[in-house]
Amino acid sequence: SKQTAHHKHKTSMKVANYMTTEAAAEVALPSTSLGHIAKQLMEKNCSCIIIVEGKKPVGEKTRISVICMLR
Repeated sequence: SKQTAHHKHKTSMKVANYMTTEAAAEVALPSTSLGHIAKQLMEKNCSCIIIVEGKKPVGEKTRISVICMLR
């Protein structure tokens, strides 16, 4: 059916075809305070901060997770 063919097309799509590699991500160190992360999220108007050690991503903090932690 048309719907099945459409679903198969969507599930076979590769993220590499749609991802951005030129944009800089907002990053922070594991030692960064939660308050600073919250400020960074608001000032940069981004949805998440990637936590890095060296050049390796080791975690992330999203707006939602920060709001829940600060309650």
